[in-house]
Amino acid sequence: MVNDPDNKAVFEKMGIKSVVSQTEILGVALEDSLFREHITNLLPSSEKVSILRIEMTEKSPILGEAIKDIPLPKESVIGAIVRDDEVIIPRGNTVIEMGDVLLVLSSPTVQSSVFEALLGEV
Repeated sequence: MVNDPDNKAVFEKMGIKSVVSQTEILGVALEDSLFREHITNLLPSSEKVSILRIEMTEKSPILGEAIKDIPLPKESVIGAIVRDDEVIIPRGNTVIEMGDVLLVLSSPTVQSSVFEALLGEV
């Protein structure tokens, strides 16, 4: 754990494989809570994969859509849906409903596209 995110590279060069910056984690958490009240990044410190918790609201453009018809980037997948305290492993014909909480795995590089596809915003 490093206090200064600028020191991450130094630790990585020393061969430490898992370097975590408290400042970066706190920054990501604050950004998520301030700007995206319906989105939580469950793995904020990873540079390789993001696990996002995205709540469907009345503004979500995919309500009533089947998973197979949602224009998600290829580097992302809806891994689970929590609906009324039930966990659903979605298939192509699974339809998104108001209040669903989607657990999405994605490359951090396509997060904006995931948000746009699922929430209609960047």
